[in-house]
Amino acid sequence: MRDLTFDRAAKLPYLRRHMLHTLAGLKTGILTHRLPSDLAGDSAVGFDQAANAAI
Repeated sequence: MRDLTFDRAAKLPYLRRHMLHTLAGLKTGILTHRLPSDLAGDSAVGFDQAANAAI
């Protein structure tokens, strides 16, 4: 049953987005998710500045 429905569900933008959030580990609930920048915290902020400082 799953194999029959996943192919069709992946073609719908709303369900495709939910599938991608699930695979990326961003889902926090049935209808909620977090952005990758929220999960990275301070490590994502200032990455360019740290890279430029090393040069």
